[in-house]
Amino acid sequence: MNAEETREALTKVLKDKKYLEEANLQLEDFGNSEDSIIAIITTASLDNSMFEILSNLFIKGNVSNNMLHSSKGRLGDYQSKADLLYCLNMIDKKLYQDINRIGNIRNIIAHSTSKKKFSDPEIFNLIKEFNTAQYENGTKSEQARDLYIFIFGTIKASLKMLSVLEWHCTKQI
Repeated sequence: MNAEETREALTKVLKDKKYLEEANLQLEDFGNSEDSIIAIITTASLDNSMFEILSNLFIKGNVSNNMLHSSKGRLGDYQSKADLLYCLNMIDKKLYQDINRIGNIRNIIAHSTSKKKFSDPEIFNLIKEFNTAQYENGTKSEQARDLYIFIFGTIKASLKMLSVLEWHCTKQI
């Protein structure tokens, strides 16, 4: 299944309300957490999803686990996993760009010497560039946090569905 076929399948599945529940639940799950905590948790969550997809593609064993392991593997970091999924044509360019944007936002927040928020102009401008959910001109920077969380939930649901589709395809072979 190439990226275009995957996107078509995901589009059909994501129209089903139950697959978007995760995106809606994220707003409640994060409650009053600091934006920095949300950025770190969402990035780690996407990293885990990408690990799951890639580990299903690889043969089972120590070599595969070591390659994908975050502390020592060649493919263990967030960006390497995203790059590999894209190069394997598992995700399309738009989803790849959005996964990278989540990582970039996390890096800006995590490596800042001052407290950063999703509503800060530098981060809000990145949020407005997401492909997954369209930014509307009337959206205020105060809504940046909710928009970010919704976008994360949508990306997470897409990766989860990709994992399910991949699992079904590999079991049929």
